[in-house]
Amino acid sequence: MKADHRLRYPQNSPKIYHLLILTIYKDDMEVIYRTVDSIAAQSEASSVIMVLAWESRTPDREQRTSLMQERYKDVFAHLLFTVHPYGLDNEVASKAANANWGLREAVKFMFVDQNHQNIDHFMVTTCDADTLFHPKYFESLTADYLVMLSKQDANIHRTIWQAPLFYNWNLDQSSFITRITGLLRTTMTMGLLIPYNVNPMSCFSFSLTLAIRGGYWHPQIFMDDVGYLLTMMIGTQQRIRIRCLPVPVRSGPTSGETWLKDMHEWYIQVRRWGLGKYYK
Repeated sequence: MKADHRLRYPQNSPKIYHLLILTIYKDDMEVIYRTVDSIAAQSEASSVIMVLAWESRTPDREQRTSLMQERYKDVFAHLLFTVHPYGLDNEVASKAANANWGLREAVKFMFVDQNHQNIDHFMVTTCDADTLFHPKYFESLTADYLVMLSKQDANIHRTIWQAPLFYNWNLDQSSFITRITGLLRTTMTMGLLIPYNVNPMSCFSFSLTLAIRGGYWHPQIFMDDVGYLLTMMIGTQQRIRIRCLPVPVRSGPTSGETWLKDMHEWYIQVRRWGLGKYYK
């Protein structure tokens, strides 16, 4: 895709920063590297505030932090590391609770330590650890947001941007079950969830204004995508719409080494959806 989305930027438009919340627990470092490398390759990488949101129980957290600092120290606008404490009152162990903590810490950094003033100049993106972004994801997102901002579109802070998801990492090497479920999930995202305004999934973006008005993520809700939509609707007392972002995002399919392990991984995935990402 060679489209230059910057041509859509209105004249004299402000610089838009993107807070990217990547929650990490026991995820493999090679998977994390692939994800962050795809963010580092963005045409708008200098506008990204990369927030690596660790769980306090993450194994080898200090060593991992050092590796990430060395690898990405001069890539983004800022590289932040937050640590979500374990066992806080009124929380469940989940990605939503970690994302809630990480975003709040990042907001403190930008508006207290860095003394930024205008909340409308910030967007938030959340994703899974196994996500590959199109190189112009943030360029396309910035263009759409700036156009809405310049037009004073009333829906700008009632919108969640959702890119089409393709679950096709190593799909040619995957089992029949993994191929079919990956294709069905992609079709569901493009044909149902986005056009019928059902819910965001896995990787999505929104304005920081919406996040603050709605109360960030609710730390007692397990699912960070559907749960986020519900939290925003309840917090703002408004309908939230899903808007298609016309750039693809690739995600790792739920899979195992054999078709029986595929089924077991799906069991674990469904259990996580119901009981939380960090449930054992």
